[in-house]
Amino acid sequence: MADDFKTRDDTFGSIFGSQANGSDETDDATDSFSFEGAASDADAEGEVPAQEGGSEDTAFDDDRPPAVSSVQQTFSKAGDAAAGAARSAGAAMADGFSALKNVASAAREHAGAKARMREMKAAFEQDSAALQHRLDIESDYTRIASSTSAELQDASRIANEATATIEALSAERDQLSNRLSALKAENEQMLRPYKTLVETTRKRSDDTSRILGDARRAVKDAESQVEEVTRRREQSIASANRTLDSAQERLRKVQEDLKTMQDNPAAALSAIFDLKGEVAQEAASVETARADVQTVTTDSQYAVDSAQQQLFTLRHSLEGAERDYETAKKEAEDRRAEYDRLHKDAAGKEQALRREIDARVTGIEDAQDVLRGAEGRIEEAQALLDEANDINATPEITESLMASVNQQKAELDQQHAHIQALAASEKDLRDSTRGKRVMFIGVIVAAIVVVAIVLWLIFGPK
Repeated sequence: MADDFKTRDDTFGSIFGSQANGSDETDDATDSFSFEGAASDADAEGEVPAQEGGSEDTAFDDDRPPAVSSVQQTFSKAGDAAAGAARSAGAAMADGFSALKNVASAAREHAGAKARMREMKAAFEQDSAALQHRLDIESDYTRIASSTSAELQDASRIANEATATIEALSAERDQLSNRLSALKAENEQMLRPYKTLVETTRKRSDDTSRILGDARRAVKDAESQVEEVTRRREQSIASANRTLDSAQERLRKVQEDLKTMQDNPAAALSAIFDLKGEVAQEAASVETARADVQTVTTDSQYAVDSAQQQLFTLRHSLEGAERDYETAKKEAEDRRAEYDRLHKDAAGKEQALRREIDARVTGIEDAQDVLRGAEGRIEEAQALLDEANDINATPEITESLMASVNQQKAELDQQHAHIQALAASEKDLRDSTRGKRVMFIGVIVAAIVVVAIVLWLIFGPK
């Protein structure tokens, strides 16, 4: 069989090595199909004028004198020669056109045979590969069956182990998840009173902070009040002293006037009496002013003492508010620290369980990857074993395929011979008709040139 395949490959090489011959001539023949109508017209125009010319010459010979008849005979011979040349040209055109058609037909047949050869070769190679595959499996069936069976056993073992691992890890994951849920509930219940204490102490700290702020503002207002009362006391006492000094100054002047008048023997008693009255009034004013100084001093000092007492009381309250605030603040901080420590411990225990769960999940994913790989190996090995068993159980299909391949090889050889015959026939046809085709193409080209000249003469520049 291997010798047949080698012979087949050599045959294919010789067949497709000769396909490049004559491609240029085929293209030339295909391009020349456009001259068919021109050739038919040339045949018709070449024959009809010749027949009409002969009839006219015969009529003139019957009616003209001998001299004229001689001239007519000369023209008649010339006409006959022209008609013969036209008929010859028409025949040449017909032969050239027919040659082009025949060459094109031969080229198409040759190309079709080559295309069929390529299709036959593709089918032959496909069937040959399938046959070789079946022969390889049949010749090595025992080893293939043994190795694939071992592969199936090993892959099945790995798949079972991976499945057992997945089930065990899944059970552990579920158990850990339940423990985590229970631990979260337990931690939440344990932390709830501490959280409540944190909120309570925080609110107490906020309240004492607000009270401390109010006490500080009250002390500040009291300090301002003491300063204001002290300032007013100084002003009131200064004003009362100024009033007393003024009254004393008036009393001194009146007393001096009285003494001066008493020392004057000429002074009237009524004037002295009036001055004594004024002295008495001024003395009363001085006493009143002195009493006012004492009263103002006492009253303003009382106001100052009251303001200072109020300030002292508020400062004492401020000290208490500060102590209360510091106490509440420290308690709130202690409760917060205690809650944070307990919460951190609880979160650490939960996180440890989560890490264990994540480890189980990672193990499950790894086992699933192993399982998928083992299942792929099982599927591949089972497919190979099924194919080997099927091929081993159906030797008649191998024999039928071998017969088909041999028949296809014979048909390829026949097709190769047919292509060679067509190539030779096409070459002979091209060689034998080359003159006719060249003449046909020359006439067409000349006709085109003549038409172009006539058109130029008619429509060209005047």
